[in-house]
Amino acid sequence: MGDAQDLPPVPEPTQEAPDTEIGHLLVQGGQMSVADLERALEVWRDVGGLLTDVLLTLGIISERALLKHFAALWHTRFVTAAKLKEAKLDEEAKERIGVRDAERVGIVPLWWDPRNQTLHVIAAAPLSDARVEAALEAANTTKMNFYLATWAAVRAGIRAFYYSDTDAFAEFTPEGAGPPPKKKVSDAQISRERDQDRTRVLYRSDDEMLAALRKENARFRIAQEFHRFVRLERDIGRQLKLILRTIGDLLSADVAIIELVSGERAVRTRIGTEPSGDRIPRSLFERAVVAPDGLLLTGLDLPQSNASESVVVRGVKSALAMRMESRDELFGVIYLESVSTPAAFDESDLALLRAIAAQAATVIHNARLLERVRAEAEARTRLARFLPPALVERAVSGELSFTGEHREGELTVLFADIRGFTAMVERLAPADVVEALNRFYEAVTAVVFDHGGMVDKLIGDAVMAVWGGALPIEDHPERAVSAAVKIQERMSEIRIAGEPLHVGIGIDTGRAIFGPVGTATRLDYTAIGPAVNNAAHLCEHAGRGEILLSSRTAERARRVVELEPSAPLHAVGMRRPLEVFSVATATGLPAVPPPPSLELAPVPAATDETEEEDFEIEVTLSP
Repeated sequence: MGDAQDLPPVPEPTQEAPDTEIGHLLVQGGQMSVADLERALEVWRDVGGLLTDVLLTLGIISERALLKHFAALWHTRFVTAAKLKEAKLDEEAKERIGVRDAERVGIVPLWWDPRNQTLHVIAAAPLSDARVEAALEAANTTKMNFYLATWAAVRAGIRAFYYSDTDAFAEFTPEGAGPPPKKKVSDAQISRERDQDRTRVLYRSDDEMLAALRKENARFRIAQEFHRFVRLERDIGRQLKLILRTIGDLLSADVAIIELVSGERAVRTRIGTEPSGDRIPRSLFERAVVAPDGLLLTGLDLPQSNASESVVVRGVKSALAMRMESRDELFGVIYLESVSTPAAFDESDLALLRAIAAQAATVIHNARLLERVRAEAEARTRLARFLPPALVERAVSGELSFTGEHREGELTVLFADIRGFTAMVERLAPADVVEALNRFYEAVTAVVFDHGGMVDKLIGDAVMAVWGGALPIEDHPERAVSAAVKIQERMSEIRIAGEPLHVGIGIDTGRAIFGPVGTATRLDYTAIGPAVNNAAHLCEHAGRGEILLSSRTAERARRVVELEPSAPLHAVGMRRPLEVFSVATATGLPAVPPPPSLELAPVPAATDETEEEDFEIEVTLSP
């Protein structure tokens, strides 16, 4: 068969002939001899095209033997051209691999498995680690199953699947070889110089013109689907990758970068191209930001200074750059570069990038807006557990802050505690105890909110509520006392396992410090001061259905309740006894009317517009 050192040299793989290495691999695998390879190379150099097709046409190796050999190396299965021709492929899988990525990597998306989140593809043999990585990146997934076919079959599959070419497999030979290579266009057809006016007239063959038309058709289709495709993704990072993938389907660039002014970046490189960096050259970024029509740069148009980051050091030969803005807000810049072609881009590419940048800016703007709406909705849900609706809206809008420095002021504190709770726990089933607590919390919270207060915390079988503090109000003692009267009324209506709930309430008015208290991972907004301690002590001494007030609260609440003096309270730590009053009867203070509710439209999930479809794959994967 011949040693590796005896193998004849072959050119490096190119876009036109990506399978030149297949001959060496087949010889090394014992599938053909060095003489067979030399004979095939001699024919291939004359006719061009794919080396695989030459091997199949000459009968040096069969399609099944060739594919079986490489499938065994990769522990997978294979698909012949005849089977691929009859395949019915999955539209959802096609949306995950753009046509330019399919052509670049040499893969046909077969079907998408939603349960296992796996994309099944047919890849051209021989497979390589670099192409596997490129395919995973192109599909933006981490799970992919590969089945093998020849390069000719994969190319025909791409034409049939993406371009709806019904004749894609028409010229395949019985041996599985693709259509014979077209005759090379002569130099006279390619170009001729007119010395007088120094203009060049270019001629293209019919096949080249057809390919160009198909390319434009693909560009139009992908551009139309861009907004629908990308906007389903809500995460900014993944969104940037999808935008770059779409750009890769439309424009041929060695490196593509999106850099946002907020700092997020995404980079995409052509397979086989070393990334030159993950940032746009500063000089080009700054120029693009102030260029409404974008930048199209080649050769001497490119900046030559700032050697540490210059395009010279990066080896850039041509570049495109376009800013992304929406509603006068700048989001960042899309940048494409070529290190292989001096004139890789033209005005039509710039116009296309301009349209993509406009759509991308709108998508990013909407994603940021959605993030803000979601954050506000989460904040409302969180704050609504402790604050009345008016305070929630002020907090969400930023008018009222629950972070930062502590503040001192006058407030009224109410403690309400279930009497006989320990005995209740002993008598009742656990489910009844939980029901009792929940109904108690719900009733007290609703009354506090109705009277413009804030639920500071839930403490076992007690509730602490505050009036004033974060939301200054002049009549906070009256509101707190009226709320206490209403709480006792609500408790008389609640029955748990046939038993009523009995609550004792204590209230004090005074100065306190209120603000955030806790750690970076557990933070509460609460009040601290003598008024809090006194209200707690009063609550401890209140009997069933009783409301005890300090003299400071009683003095300012006589308008809404009739009071009776009670025995002074001697609590541990108090310098002098606390003068106490109990509520006899309520003359009434209407509850604070709640503000109009703010109804938010539901946020659609990222998959609301996608539906799983049943599909049948009519392709036999040979063992």
